Amino acid sequence: MIAPPPLLTIRRRFERPSRAEIACFAGVSISMIADAQRGRGGLDHRIQPLEPRYAFAGPAVTTWCGAADNLGALAALEIAQAGDVIVIACDGFDGVGVVGDRYAGMARNKGLAGIVVDGLVRDRPGICAAAVPCYARGANASSALSLGPGEVGLPIAIGGVVIESGDMLVADGEGVIVVPQRSIARVLATLVEVKRAEEALNREVGEGICGFGWVAELMRTERTRYVD
Repeated sequence: MIAPPPLLTIRRRFERPSRAEIACFAGVSISMIADAQRGRGGLDHRIQPLEPRYAFAGPAVTTWCGAADNLGALAALEIAQAGDVIVIACDGFDGVGVVGDRYAGMARNKGLAGIVVDGLVRDRPGICAAAVPCYARGANASSALSLGPGEVGLPIAIGGVVIESGDMLVADGEGVIVVPQRSIARVLATLVEVKRAEEALNREVGEGICGFGWVAELMRTERTRYVD
């Protein structure tokens, strides 16, 4: 017989990126960050900003909630620090809004950088009024219970990506991307090259180029077969 689980399982201590590292990601488009980590790291396209103007960069505080429950998310508020992003995994359950306007207001009061929900929220106008960037799969007026079990600070998987507390999250109008904490230094170094390449291509487009030179070159080789 399996013993009943604790209502909450919490990991309180984990390393966060430095302020300097967070600042380096602020304002960088998530598409460029994806390019800097081999085209990977973006969350499921259905996890979208409630308002297109939203953006943030900050360390993740992870939480898992069972279906129709939000106890883990409430506990995450207790350990989150200013500048953190609470990431709520609920296995994509869409029967209720996991958190709402008062939760967003408390997140604002704590100075959090954002909220990401792998499910739905409720009270969309109130969440937007709280002015804390919130990303979710949509909205549902039905409310969650707060009975547990729930987890905080442990690894989660949302939107096809595994996230650990302390990982770097960056978001803009296109969605959210994850940079594992162990990869931050490498990704920042690669971003320098990505930005340089983007700027060069932008200049060429502005000067009137109409295609990619390497594709045109490939089309002139024996590796291209014409059938017309």
